[in-house]
Amino acid sequence: MRHLNIGRYETTSNRASGLTALAASFLQHMTVLQHLVISWTYIGAEAVGVLAASLTHLKALQHLDLHACRLFTKGFIAVIASTQHLTALQYLNLAYTTFEVDPLDAVPWASLQHLTGLKHLDISCNYLHQSASVLATYLPHLTALQYLGLRNNNFTVEGCS
Repeated sequence: MRHLNIGRYETTSNRASGLTALAASFLQHMTVLQHLVISWTYIGAEAVGVLAASLTHLKALQHLDLHACRLFTKGFIAVIASTQHLTALQYLNLAYTTFEVDPLDAVPWASLQHLTGLKHLDISCNYLHQSASVLATYLPHLTALQYLGLRNNNFTVEGCS
């Protein structure tokens, strides 16, 4: 299977979180998967850890769409960290994923520098409160980037020149 869309699974029950964890655990065996959409889905704390770990096995993945998933801060950080293994990735949509107002000082933006083929990055509407200079440090490594979505975040410009 090269394309998988398991989006629009909207429920907050324990059963739903368990099903999402089960689906996430199967991902690690889909090594030829190129296109993965898990948008508009509640991903519980257990499932997001499994998802992030499973992503590291998807070496052929080119398109990852997690927009409007409820990853929250720890999940958002785990997914960003796991992207360093996705060297074929060209499209990454993490818009509307945190739903929190907490600052994300621990986001491992350095993981993005390995995505030299990334053409589309959307991290809009995540209530990010970090200095733009932290993210900007790693953007020059994304030499193929054609689209960068940052709208509706609260980045500051401290340290930018």
